Amino acid sequence: MHPKPIVFFDEKHVKQRAYRQQYMSNPENREKVNKSRRDHFDPVKNKERQDRWDKAHPGFRKEIKVDWRIAHPGYYTEKKAEWRGRVGLKNSLDTQKWLSEHPGVQEAQTAARNHVDLPEFCEVCPEDDQNKATSRHHPDYTYPLIIVGCCVACHYYLNKERSSQEQKKEKE
Repeated sequence: MHPKPIVFFDEKHVKQRAYRQQYMSNPENREKVNKSRRDHFDPVKNKERQDRWDKAHPGFRKEIKVDWRIAHPGYYTEKKAEWRGRVGLKNSLDTQKWLSEHPGVQEAQTAARNHVDLPEFCEVCPEDDQNKATSRHHPDYTYPLIIVGCCVACHYYLNKERSSQEQKKEKE
């Protein structure tokens, strides 16, 4: 007796696929499906969904994690050592190179962190849309205690602006 052959697309699947193609050919339906997919992968909604599940099942994730760690002792220490071997050395060498090319930066950052409090709101954002200040930006590293308290987006913008000015100076 011969085994039954494996059929990947039997008649039922062919009909389902044809229906799906016809359904998705309508732009309104396609937009509905895409919106549903976006909502499904939305990090805020996923966090809310996860929080609801965690409330309904208190301690479950922790139990799973503990059980797994007991079953796999030393896994994380091995992975961490492997990662440090691959990435850590390269990053530390890159950091050392950058710091040698930019003297005084680390000292200025440390001094500002230890002696200057962050303002409550970003000093760069417009008045009507102020974000919480989370970063200290040094307009000039030779004055370590003069900083601009800014949000992450503004800090990125200010650093990008500074690097473009430095590149213009190098071209001249």
